Amino acid sequence: MKEKDLNSIPSKGTKVVRNIIIVVIILIIILAGIFAYLYFLTDAFKTSKQLFMKYAAQMVEQENGFVEKNIETYYQKKEETPYENNGTFYATISGNSTETEDIINTVNDFSIDFSGKTDKANNKAEQNITLHYSDNVTLPMIYRHTGDFYGIQTDDVSEKYVTIENNNLKELAEKLGMDSSDIPDKIEFSQEMQTLEYTPEERETVKEKYLNVLNTELKEEQFQSQKNEDGTNQYTLTLQYSEFKNLIVALLKELQNDDITLGKLESFTKNGETIQVTDPIDKNDIENLISSLEKSEASEGQFTISAIQKNSKLQNIKVESDELNLSINKQEAEDSLDYNIEASILQNGEQQARIFFTANFSGISTMQNVNETYEFGIESLSNSDTNETMGYNYHFGNTINFVDSIEVEELTEDNSIILNDYDAEPLQNFITALGQRIVDINTDQMEQLGFQYGNPMIFMLPLPMLTGAMITNQAQDVVQNNSMDEMEITTFNNSFMVYEGNQRGTMVKALIQQINEQNITSETDSADSMIEIEYEGMQNTDDQYVYGDAGLSYIMNNEQYEVNFEYNENGRINKAIISGEFQTEQ
Repeated sequence: MKEKDLNSIPSKGTKVVRNIIIVVIILIIILAGIFAYLYFLTDAFKTSKQLFMKYAAQMVEQENGFVEKNIETYYQKKEETPYENNGTFYATISGNSTETEDIINTVNDFSIDFSGKTDKANNKAEQNITLHYSDNVTLPMIYRHTGDFYGIQTDDVSEKYVTIENNNLKELAEKLGMDSSDIPDKIEFSQEMQTLEYTPEERETVKEKYLNVLNTELKEEQFQSQKNEDGTNQYTLTLQYSEFKNLIVALLKELQNDDITLGKLESFTKNGETIQVTDPIDKNDIENLISSLEKSEASEGQFTISAIQKNSKLQNIKVESDELNLSINKQEAEDSLDYNIEASILQNGEQQARIFFTANFSGISTMQNVNETYEFGIESLSNSDTNETMGYNYHFGNTINFVDSIEVEELTEDNSIILNDYDAEPLQNFITALGQRIVDINTDQMEQLGFQYGNPMIFMLPLPMLTGAMITNQAQDVVQNNSMDEMEITTFNNSFMVYEGNQRGTMVKALIQQINEQNITSETDSADSMIEIEYEGMQNTDDQYVYGDAGLSYIMNNEQYEVNFEYNENGRINKAIISGEFQTEQ
């Protein structure tokens, strides 16, 4: 459909967006099931339509599918068997803008190394992680997980693990002054996904329901077959945009009468604890989507979907149109397996952007020394006039060795600071101090590195900075040559910004204490860093209230207050304004 037609579809907000996403996911599952239903036919007696569906079905077939059985076995073994591992993660930015060369080089020098051990069956793991900014600037830390406890430790912060228990998370959020309405007491994502799984009997019933829809909407003349020069056989479905719209509408109408699938969607959206969806999906949501599609006008054009096979095994799925080319490819060797997904966005026949994902596995046949490597990349023609391009490539490599057992020391009160166990006020004070310590560590390491732009990890993200000019602008936003350079200003401000907005009294008290400590330091180091406190409506001008912590007596722990900041001409916070009900009688 045309972009303007899509924009005309009425919206119900977050609820409809999430429901539509789930509907699309279920439709994909349904279509995969239909393809699988036709798989038993032999090639000799199949039409082009049947052959297309047979090899498209291999995308999800368990025995002869696009995803090899040994890959499934490998992932299942990781779930059931202890293993040791070591690996690395890094990002590579490429671009032809000289303005961003220093930033790009620093990002490309950054990497994360990790090694450890995992036993998912017994719910425990440990990883030694090192952030490498350069050969001389590193930040080592340890991640540990035992039972419901998850902790991180670094000697630069504490000898103990800073730990969260995966229980009573809603209460923990409330102690931190956060809105807990969308936070579960415990995160158990995998259990929720099980509500979407079909039993064998349900799968057969659902396939029967939608088979007639496909047979009605897809005509034999829309399918072609051909033999390619490389010995592969290609089966292609060609659809006009209007035909594709009609197919989706027909499937959605069938979904309205599919009590099995609707029941699963309702259960998932109504009872989910990790993914919060306010209202469960119902038939009215599907009806609204159908109505929107039927009213929209499909643009002129067509796209093709091709299934390419060799030796009766699917090798490639291609989708091609005027705006998008998509390829999903598999390559096999003696002891390695590669999967490649690539999408190109086109405009007037010219590639504007390219997104790709690759997964490589070696050592799968022996299930020892298994090397798994994943890469994800985005490339964009950011300026057609200058042909400026930017590319972001992310690499994750890991080597797995399965073992009989592993030992991981339990996270306990003796070796951990368990955040859930603390009351609101000491917890908030600790989080504030922890945040400030992290800022201090980062400031020191960036000075050693000679990097003025906050942290190279900031520039690893492809959005919103897809162009060299955008990276330069972001860097300039971080660094200015004022009385206090922008890096220091940003670091300074960030330590207070967590308190901005509507806060409980306990958080406001933590802010007052932090400002008091900052002002004590400023009296000897730099008066420019002093922060004034205004208690809106109060007329006290005593320095202990304006610059110190005497105002703590005004604040009631369980009351709500509004915190706003003012800034000096260089952009540094120089005043905190606290509004609300104050306690004036002691």
